[in-house]
Amino acid sequence: MSSRYFLNYFQIYVSFDHNYVINDNTVTCEIGLVSMDTSFSFVNKHSSETIMAADTLINDFELPFQLYDVLGAETLTQHPKFAEHSRETFDAVLNTANKMATDLFLPHNHIADKNEPQFDGKKVSMINDVKVAFDAYRESGFIAGRYNFEDGGMQLPETVMTAVAGYFMAANPSTTAYPF
Repeated sequence: MSSRYFLNYFQIYVSFDHNYVINDNTVTCEIGLVSMDTSFSFVNKHSSETIMAADTLINDFELPFQLYDVLGAETLTQHPKFAEHSRETFDAVLNTANKMATDLFLPHNHIADKNEPQFDGKKVSMINDVKVAFDAYRESGFIAGRYNFEDGGMQLPETVMTAVAGYFMAANPSTTAYPF
């Protein structure tokens, strides 16, 4: 991996050449980090396409690449336990996790840090946003996502559930700890 740094007025551009090896073929993708003031984004230097903006919890290019190209998660659907799933169901689960984490967990991350749970000797009280996020997480079925159908779960592979957890951890590690 090589790196180049450019400074131009208030813009900083950091370039990384990533070499990925897929099925004995080397694929090179040059990705840059562009910073303007306090915001940043990752861009493909050759196409100027934004790969990841500052408001993205997990890189939209990297997660599918790691999950499907590197780990081969889609091949797990060939196993009888996961035969009712497909890449489309995995993607739907990941998209739901991303939306929930962005909409319900991320907004109160810093607020919950400033307003820690309080114990008055009888009960614990905390900001209501934590309960709203936890209830949505529970109702979505993510708590039992890795469990078998007959146990009330979604029977998803651990690999997919770990990716799901990544969205919630990126959004709000404190609130994410409650369901676990």
